[in-house]
Amino acid sequence: MAEALRLLPVTARQALTQASQAADRQVCEGRVARRVRALLASRTVPGGRVPCAYFTTVMGDRVTWGPDFTVAPADEDPPDLRYPQTTATPVPAGRLTEPEGDAALVEALNELAAIEEPADSEVLCVHLGSNTVTRVTD
Repeated sequence: MAEALRLLPVTARQALTQASQAADRQVCEGRVARRVRALLASRTVPGGRVPCAYFTTVMGDRVTWGPDFTVAPADEDPPDLRYPQTTATPVPAGRLTEPEGDAALVEALNELAAIEEPADSEVLCVHLGSNTVTRVTD
């Protein structure tokens, strides 16, 4: 396999790398969406509307997505998560009763951040109705 890859032109190897990264991102985004859906299964959203979960960044050895998230109905404007006086209510994923699930969420968020490191002011939006994951910048 390694020999076959060495024989490929540079453009073909770059295309394979890009396709692999896109597939990795898609897998990680799906894992994040499934875990958030599982964590919210026992919670109600006002009016029964489809929720979006919003993750902010945390600083450590590197910038990554934090495991606690905020939920808002998808048909409302995203909450402003940049300021401490926000009216959004965080969901403390780290304090739920399923530590193995929380570890899966943290792992998926870290893998997603490793593929493309978030900027400090970015917010990750997980739309649970369409299973889409997008990055929101200000």
